[in-house]
Formats: sequence, structure tokens, C-alpha cells
Amino acid sequence: MRPVPIAAGFLLAVLVLIAGCSAPEPTLYQKHGLSFDYPPSWNLTQDDADTGGNVTLTFDLGGGSQLYLSTTPNLSAQFPSTGRLDVLDRWFAESRAHLLNVGAVVIEEKQVMVGSNPGHRLLYAIRYNDVAYRNVLVVTAQGDTGYAFHLWTPPAAHEAMLPGFGTVLGSFQAG
Repeated sequence: MRPVPIAAGFLLAVLVLIAGCSAPEPTLYQKHGLSFDYPPSWNLTQDDADTGGNVTLTFDLGGGSQLYLSTTPNLSAQFPSTGRLDVLDRWFAESRAHLLNVGAVVIEEKQVMVGSNPGHRLLYAIRYNDVAYRNVLVVTAQGDTGYAFHLWTPPAAHEAMLPGFGTVLGSFQAG
């Protein structure tokens, strides 16, 4: 039997160490007609659904951060389209206006994909109970149901939460 050269042995040890240090597999949420992956360190603290099709999920992400996911059934009745805005655009515009009315400062707006559906993303800053937050609101619709994802984070934790938030948005499916 030939001894393994030192360099090859070292490389094998590094590969084994890297494999053991990979990120943990995401947790799958699958209930109420919703399906998405989320980081296993995120703690689902509230899972409410009513007979009208409203679903509200709340995740404690640690360090003062939270994720809220809510559904709005019959979106077109609540936010009818206008000559300039479709239902999703109107819902986003009214959500944005509400945030501005409560003192939010818009940092960035852009179009995003939520699963395979287009959505609107709003990054904003706000103070709540004398605590500063840097938040992200993403809204999308599938059929006549709206889905809102609201990430609340202290500014120092914001960047660390974005990969997990991206996992939720990228894997989201409804129906």
C-alpha cells in the first residue's frame, strides 16, 4: 500500500471540512396552499388562517428581526385598477403611500420576481417605538390573491437577513 502524499491528504481534509461546514438545508413551509423554503434558524411564531382565505405568518429571525407574510384574497375588489395602474400596481402604490404617511423614508424601489411572478420591492427606513428599522416590503399577486412579504430588521442586521429573504422569495409558490 502506498502512502498518500501529504498535499493530497491535506486537500482531502480541507474538502471534508468544507463539506461539513456548508449551509444547513432550508426548512420547507407547506400549508394553506403556500410553499417556500426558509432558513432553519428562523422561528415560525404565528400561523393564522381564516375562512376568508387570509393567511398571516410571522417569523422571528433573531436579533430583533422579523418576517411577516400575509395574503389578501379578492385583491381586485380592494384595489381596483385605474386607467394608469393595474391591481398590483395600485396595491403597491397605496401600500407605499401608507408607509410615507407613517413617517417611512423610501430608500429604493424596484421590480423583482417572487417565485415565477413579478412583484414590487420597496426598501425603506422607519422608526418605531424609538427604534430604527430598515425594512423591505415585497408585494406580488397570483390570480386575484395578493401576497405581501414584510422584512423588519435593525439596520445592523439588514444585510445578514437578505440572503434568507431571497430564499423565501425565490422559492415561493401559491396555489
